[in-house]
Amino acid sequence: MVSLSEKDRKYLIDPVTLRASAVAMRSSGFEIVAEQLEAAAAEIEGGNEAFAAIVEAKHGLETELKHSRSNHRNTLDVIAEWGDLLRELKDARPLILYGDEWVKRIKRALRMIV
Repeated sequence: MVSLSEKDRKYLIDPVTLRASAVAMRSSGFEIVAEQLEAAAAEIEGGNEAFAAIVEAKHGLETELKHSRSNHRNTLDVIAEWGDLLRELKDARPLILYGDEWVKRIKRALRMIV
């Protein structure tokens, strides 16, 4: 079973009590009741395992979303910086056509993405 946090564990139902009741019913001669309790305990265990798998998937998706948001913010920052650099290059071009300043600005822009 997947390890769950204490917060998530409070939602699980413990089938041990049902299994103990099934043993007691079986020893008292109530085989049909014991079988039903065992079946209910198995269903609960299956539900608990499914819940744990969903919680694990949820945590994975939350982590992935956090990374995606961070990447998105970083991408927007790079785009803004590139916009500033392109505006600078646009303004500098008429004054210095392919001169040293132009080359320096392009190199600076290219270093930002490496």
